[in-house]
Amino acid sequence: MEVYNFIDLLKAKTKAQIPTALAIGVFDLVHLGHQQIFHTLLEYSKLNPGVETMVITFNKNPKGSSNLDTIRLREKYLSVFEINSLVVIDFSAEFGKLSASEFIQMLIELCDLKALIVGEDFHCGTITASAQSFDLKELCNRHHKDVNVIIKSPVLDSHNRKISSSMIREFITRGELELVPQFTLRPYQVDLAPIPSIPSCDSLSFSRKAVMQLLPPPGMYNGALVFTDATSCNCKVSIDEESLSLEFYDVNKTALLPFKMIDYLNLFCRSQR
Repeated sequence: MEVYNFIDLLKAKTKAQIPTALAIGVFDLVHLGHQQIFHTLLEYSKLNPGVETMVITFNKNPKGSSNLDTIRLREKYLSVFEINSLVVIDFSAEFGKLSASEFIQMLIELCDLKALIVGEDFHCGTITASAQSFDLKELCNRHHKDVNVIIKSPVLDSHNRKISSSMIREFITRGELELVPQFTLRPYQVDLAPIPSIPSCDSLSFSRKAVMQLLPPPGMYNGALVFTDATSCNCKVSIDEESLSLEFYDVNKTALLPFKMIDYLNLFCRSQR
């Protein structure tokens, strides 16, 4: 999967003539609702040989909500879908001033847009010049582009609730980490690769301010530190207002910490000890 900056790719025009099926959204944490969109994207591509697949996402939530992952982790989650291109929009105040029509024009210029797959709750543009998912077909037509717009209904859980990033954000805020995997198919992961650590004989500490994701409330949690070689080390995680600290159960594995590159932390549930 190739990764691009949205504006750089738009200026370079390297995808402008390539027939493309495109999915767009924040896709934070890549939950089951997002995964349904990606499966639809791949199905369209298989039914239309020669059409590439592209996902457009945002480096931060346009709504201002706390990040549930990082672009680095999101790239990992998306890699299993065999998507051709991931395009990242650096969402800024200036970008937020674009009307829906201006944004659609940019998508049309970005690639030879054949299909646009979005969730039912998708919207874009400013408050006074916005568009929802059901407006996209007409907007594309106004720009003289016939696009197959596919709108996916929400995925519901066993209680008939819509699976959403907002729902998962509430679980994390309440410290109910054990509920996350049923909606994402993985534990809640915290990206620690870019954050300097403070080691001691049997623990590691990280500044909470340096963590760019939503963390559960202060307390003790069960976790596992995962390294870039795919090995892991179970640990007890302490979160307070200043730091995120990992205390390791296996002293023998702790001795290997200085020789391994950290990837991310799996957070499982509150610790009962």
